[in-house]
Amino acid sequence: MPIAPLRLTKAPLRPAARRCQGLLGLLKGRDRGYKWRELSAVSDEQPPPPQAAAVDDERKSPWPFVWLSTAAITISYADRSNIATAIIPMAADFGWSESEKGIILSSFLIGYAITQTLGGFLADRRGGRDVLTAGLTAWSFFTVLTPFAAHMGAIPLLLCRAGLGLGEGVAFPAVHSMIADYVPQSRQSTAVGIVTAGSYLGAFLAFLISPSLIVYLDWPATFYFFGILGLLWLPFWLQFDPETRHAATQTSLQLQPPPPIQRDAADTPSDRDDVPLTSADEADSPRESVGSSVTGEEACPLNGRQGGSDSGGGSDGDGDDKDTAGERRRVEGGGGGGGVDWARLASLLGRREVWAIILCQYCQSWGMFGLLNWLPTFMEEVYDVAMSKQALFTTAPYFLQGSVGLAAGRLADLLIADKQWRTKTVRQLLQTIGMVGPAVFLLAAVYTATSDVEAAAFIAVGTGLSALSLGAVSVNHLDVAPKYAGLVFGMGNTAGILAGALAVPVSGWVLDVTGKSWGAVFWIFAAHYLLGTMAFLGLVSDERIDLEEADARTLVPSRR
Repeated sequence: MPIAPLRLTKAPLRPAARRCQGLLGLLKGRDRGYKWRELSAVSDEQPPPPQAAAVDDERKSPWPFVWLSTAAITISYADRSNIATAIIPMAADFGWSESEKGIILSSFLIGYAITQTLGGFLADRRGGRDVLTAGLTAWSFFTVLTPFAAHMGAIPLLLCRAGLGLGEGVAFPAVHSMIADYVPQSRQSTAVGIVTAGSYLGAFLAFLISPSLIVYLDWPATFYFFGILGLLWLPFWLQFDPETRHAATQTSLQLQPPPPIQRDAADTPSDRDDVPLTSADEADSPRESVGSSVTGEEACPLNGRQGGSDSGGGSDGDGDDKDTAGERRRVEGGGGGGGVDWARLASLLGRREVWAIILCQYCQSWGMFGLLNWLPTFMEEVYDVAMSKQALFTTAPYFLQGSVGLAAGRLADLLIADKQWRTKTVRQLLQTIGMVGPAVFLLAAVYTATSDVEAAAFIAVGTGLSALSLGAVSVNHLDVAPKYAGLVFGMGNTAGILAGALAVPVSGWVLDVTGKSWGAVFWIFAAHYLLGTMAFLGLVSDERIDLEEADARTLVPSRR
């Protein structure tokens, strides 16, 4: 007796859903999570090889993207941090006061603040790859241009530093938007910890390398070195396709889609029901798994053009894998061009969960940016540390900060996923330690330390503890607004940059009017840390914000 051919379906599902699932299998070219069952004759082709799914999973690993993005953030922070050391000989050459140094150091943050929300908006709407590419090209150019601008005068230098900030401002929002797209939720805290640790590594490298470059080659060399470093990274990023999580080059194994399914005339689209479909292997997928609500019409449209989140193609059935972030954005944004409009931006600003992030990042960044820009000057003026020895005292805080940052994200993931702690509790615990700790140890560096080594040790411990925030406020936007991750992060980071833009010149002004009282400066840092802790504890949430409708105010329970 003849044996009926085989057909790819999802079991168990009702008939209409099975037909729709078969069509999705055709469009996506994947066989994961499906069973081969004996049904009515539709095709005589053999199933694709079982190793194809494993290769597809390997190609979609998020870690190549994470490490490349970490390298970009490392270069970004090195480019902005090198002037903290170079400002000492620059001030001697150009005769700048402490207040003037503060204005020059903070001019970067003015440009940086402008492109924070814009970068997040563009990344959420169009994808972060091109946004990051444009930003890195711009900031590398302005880094190399800095010595020329300084010799032209104060105004050209201020404009150059602001241009550097404009380029770097899109980096973190673009990367965080891509993390929401490409990294499963169960690993997002780890990914954020790794990427953000790159910022500490960048500061570490700037403080480590810049003194030697200045001593042996003069201060312009540090800007040339780090500016060219960014341009050397660019070709690797351009060869990388985040949509496949791999280099853009083709592999020897080409994944082929299943053959077209032949249907009888009675099996028409009008007979089918539109249903939402999620296979078992997609349950932990990025952005959809953290808050998207895909309707049946979007997930399996059968009206000529397959525009859903997984098909990504037209109706031609060519089978190419186009399960891209851009397609997901169109589904999550409710169609159209995707992204977040200004009405939704206003809605986000009306949420206490968003204000927890904004206020906390503002207060935390006052101390972070203040210390980043003034630490070499503090060690030189208070403990008479020579330029040749600056690296010994200014690198330790950022090395320890990077080390703790790498562990903080993983610690948060373990407590939430493995230990089943509530997300809100983990965020509150880590953020409290990450802000109260720096406040205490910065004051100890001024009032308790009796030597340069002791002061550097106190500052290193406090700075290291601050990295615990990578498992707290730095990922809280992924808890409450995963669909708008780039935008919400940009809003919080904008607040943080504005704090830095105030902290750096205000610190210089305080030093001038108080006769260089570093105690007064560090007390202001500590007060901001404590105020930010109270604001975060009172406003933080782990409930997701659903803005699918223009006036939506619905909270969807988050993962505990």
